[in-house]
Amino acid sequence: MSLLFNKGPNIKFQKIIKILSVIFFFVYAFSISAFGEQKFKKISIFNYGIYLTYASMFCLLIVVILGFIFLKVRIKIHPVSLIIPLFVIYAFFGTTFYSKDFRGWLTLLLLCFSFFIFVYLYRILKNKFTIISILTIALFCFTFLYLVYYGKEIFNFANFFSGQNRLGSDFDNQNGVAAFAVMAFGLSLYLILFYNKKIRFLFSISLITSLWVGLTTGSRTFIITSYIVAAILLFFFFSKHKIIYLSSLVVLTVLTLVIFNSIFENRLLIAIQTLFGNAAKSDAATISRELYMDYGILLGSRNFIVGYGVNGFGIISGVGTYAHNNYAEVLCDFGVIGTILFYLPLLVVLIRAFLNKKIDKRFIVAFVVYYFIASFSNVIYYKKLYYLVLALMFYLAYEEPFELKEVLRIPSLQKIIIVCDTMGSGGAERVISTLSNQFVTRNIETHIIGIGDTLPPQSYYNLNDGIIYESVVNKEGNKKNRLSRLIFLRKRIKAIAPDVVISFLPNANIYTWISLIGLKTPHIVSERNNPYIDPKSKIERLLKKVSFVFSDGCVFQTKDAMNYYPKIVQKKSVLISNPLSLNYIFEAIAPIKRNNVVLSVGRLTEQKNYKCLLDAFKLFNDQNHNAFILKIVGEGPLRDKLIEYSKEIGVYNYVNFVGNDKSWHEKEYNDAMFVLSSNYEGMPNALLEAMALGIPCISTNCPIGGPRELIQDGVNGYLVPVNDPFSLANKMNEVVNQPSNLFYNSTRSMIKDYSSETITNNWISFIQGLTREVYE
Repeated sequence: MSLLFNKGPNIKFQKIIKILSVIFFFVYAFSISAFGEQKFKKISIFNYGIYLTYASMFCLLIVVILGFIFLKVRIKIHPVSLIIPLFVIYAFFGTTFYSKDFRGWLTLLLLCFSFFIFVYLYRILKNKFTIISILTIALFCFTFLYLVYYGKEIFNFANFFSGQNRLGSDFDNQNGVAAFAVMAFGLSLYLILFYNKKIRFLFSISLITSLWVGLTTGSRTFIITSYIVAAILLFFFFSKHKIIYLSSLVVLTVLTLVIFNSIFENRLLIAIQTLFGNAAKSDAATISRELYMDYGILLGSRNFIVGYGVNGFGIISGVGTYAHNNYAEVLCDFGVIGTILFYLPLLVVLIRAFLNKKIDKRFIVAFVVYYFIASFSNVIYYKKLYYLVLALMFYLAYEEPFELKEVLRIPSLQKIIIVCDTMGSGGAERVISTLSNQFVTRNIETHIIGIGDTLPPQSYYNLNDGIIYESVVNKEGNKKNRLSRLIFLRKRIKAIAPDVVISFLPNANIYTWISLIGLKTPHIVSERNNPYIDPKSKIERLLKKVSFVFSDGCVFQTKDAMNYYPKIVQKKSVLISNPLSLNYIFEAIAPIKRNNVVLSVGRLTEQKNYKCLLDAFKLFNDQNHNAFILKIVGEGPLRDKLIEYSKEIGVYNYVNFVGNDKSWHEKEYNDAMFVLSSNYEGMPNALLEAMALGIPCISTNCPIGGPRELIQDGVNGYLVPVNDPFSLANKMNEVVNQPSNLFYNSTRSMIKDYSSETITNNWISFIQGLTREVYE
């Protein structure tokens, strides 16, 4: 049904009503936790605190009425919420025939009435984070007052941790105070994890005070319920990061066990042993709770339908107190039907939260589970805080369905930091230089930070004068230790304040991820090689994978590389090829005749497998009467070994180890063929550039799939198996027996598709398309 007082919105009263709503909601939430029905020994004025609860509730009622009159606010009361007054009506029958505790029943009626007042009040306040923040601040004020009230007693850990001199009886019983502390802890943690404002970190103060208060009560239930609430909220926070969640859960579990075993002096173990009857030292509290629960269930079974009414257990049993277990108490007081009616609203909002994606299930799941667990050690059916929080659950489930929105993180790209190891002669460094030069020409302030560089920083490839390139080194020119590099990198990122940080290669990805912890700067990681074997260390590979999980975006060169990572990474990833960075413009005219040169470009390392190339070249050149020269452009640690091997197999006189040459494109574009013999590659720049030059290309079909992303076998080049010199030699012979314009037209068209301008546009589109999740 719907309640609507059709008065137009009165702007004059809107702000006043909302301010009053905040004030009296805060006062009520504070008063129900800070002022119980106990007699305060130290401060007599506290004894009047109970009246503050009723006064604030009366004021809230006035505010709701004013809001109903002067604000055009539509409130929907779902039929399920009528179960709550139905529960109260049902409780009336048992109260009438048995307990005769009509004062307690009237309190239950007022609590039911307060439920609907709060649902409407939340509708006035509108934002769930506002509501939860006010409630959290009110509970924080309670915890602060509590710590001040008990003064030096709160530091006497030994007494209340061992079960002696447990604090809290001046406010409520110890378990009641512990219940408030759990709620303050859970609400604080919820805001810290899910509130999208910077102020959320201030709630860590409330988190600490609530933990402190809970421990001073000596309540084992406090530790158990706090652990469960934290585990649920962390589950939702790390829902996309299972490894991180499991790690945090392990840490949380260890801390909880340490508290139980060390601080609580094995009280949990004694309680468990008492339940199973094999304790050397019995726990009186556990025994009494067990007896109360058993007696409550027994009495409830005797009047199974309607129970004995409000406070029925205390009156009918002759014990004179409550059952210390909500299930037993409700069953005894209201029968099985009353028990179903009491817990049904919790079950309904829980089910609705899971069925409707627009509902904030994080809050509902955490606190519904909390109330089901708290029911084992507390009687909650007459607790004011229970109805206040239940109203919030109904509001979230039926009044304020939240939407997950994607909000752009970088609407305007003005400043970039690129983190790398060095700016040497590798393929990743070529990509960095090309992109950086393009960024600067587009008026994007570009910084390059080399975490493995030496002083002064030098780039093998030409960098635009507008690029700011610096390295992480000490004054003597030596690299700093790992911690110093992290600190330096973090300081530079904070000082430069870029719109985005992009990292290339494993070390840079790991260092950048760690340096950005706690900062809101978006981080894009880039995979440039075979992730299955690069880096070689398993620990570094794991850390690199974690850096991808926590990044805001990932750039891959091939699908195979992307498939190495979990789906959580793949969902925020994009495939962007390497840009062409040719400095020489060639006319699109196919050569009439090609030089008798076999060209290969790359570092002289195991990855490039030049040994296989030398073997294949010997087979090929022998069949062609030694008419060809093999030119290898590049430097590396295997240079001397490769020279010796070329002498050993008899091709040394036909092999030219050129060394590094940035301008090879201008000299070798008319060569007979280009050969790549690698064991594995990302997206090989040299192959891409050779194809764009129109040189016939042969490559191994190596992981992680870069060559086959570029070459369609037999259409614009040839692919051969890895480490197979015979297949490679056969393809080399096939190339020289074809016309000189072999593959020319199909590969020259790559210039446009892989131009530095096109690839840079793809990078900028991906960066500016980064989004963050905002719950509203």
